[in-house]
Amino acid sequence: MLVLNCLLSPLSAQEASATPGAPNPFHPILANPFLVQQVKAQSASFDDAFNKHDIDAVLALFTTNATQVSPVGTFVGREGLRKF
Repeated sequence: MLVLNCLLSPLSAQEASATPGAPNPFHPILANPFLVQQVKAQSASFDDAFNKHDIDAVLALFTTNATQVSPVGTFVGREGLRKF
């Protein structure tokens, strides 16, 4: 739940009070334990592959049509991500 909560909550107290009196448009999404377990497992798999410098294992975690947009360009698909 913490992962999803952080993504959908204001980033800071300053941001939360940037427009005093305005309703907070962010509402936490309660994640069931199964979803939390899946997110943690995927995250651990990514960390392991990344730390081993195993590009094939990292790319296997992405869908075949994944898109990465960065300041240096847009990369599409696993082969595109390989170039990133």
